[in-house]
Amino acid sequence: MEFRRATIEDIPVIFDVQTANFIGNLEEVERQDGLSVMYETLQQEVAGRYDIGAVFVADDNPHSLRVHVDGLGMAHVGECAFSGKPYHIVAVHVRSGNGNKWSGE
Repeated sequence: MEFRRATIEDIPVIFDVQTANFIGNLEEVERQDGLSVMYETLQQEVAGRYDIGAVFVADDNPHSLRVHVDGLGMAHVGECAFSGKPYHIVAVHVRSGNGNKWSGE
């Protein structure tokens, strides 16, 4: 797995991956387990290499926004649009090994 700073050219691919993993496209087991496993794996992989991670959540997916903000402790930091579709931008502090979620500081 490769981690690097996203470039403008990466944005269409990022949105394609997010669309493929839209909750409506997942099995029930994937919905329950997948997000938390993915989140913890990402935290482990990028710890010490990046300070902040960002996720784009489609405006028409309020469930996902609640899960990211209320469930995972991410911070809603803004909105944007891509190809005419609105998205919420949520951010998370990448843990340094102390287990802290986003503090907003």
